[in-house]
Amino acid sequence: MLRDRTKRLLAVTLQEMLEDTSFEKVRVTEICRRSGVQNQVFYYHFCDKYDLAAWIFECDFHESFDALGDPQSFRQVTAEEHLISDRKSTRLNSSHMLES
Repeated sequence: MLRDRTKRLLAVTLQEMLEDTSFEKVRVTEICRRSGVQNQVFYYHFCDKYDLAAWIFECDFHESFDALGDPQSFRQVTAEEHLISDRKSTRLNSSHMLES
């Protein structure tokens, strides 16, 4: 979709700019100039550079989460299992301290 392509272009441009410029010094007009996107188009998609940065983080988060696989396949740890694990850990630490 063209809309996503434009957003990605702006995101890549910002990321490239951040390789040699601090975020505070980045200007929307410069992002637009380097990406070949008009300022009005930028503001159609994003409120400001902070909004663009938030979109990048959100996309990265979703990509990372998707890479983990199906969330239904993860087993929830019960409170009882947590307590048992903590007790084992405490016993191991205590026995190690007694041996010293």
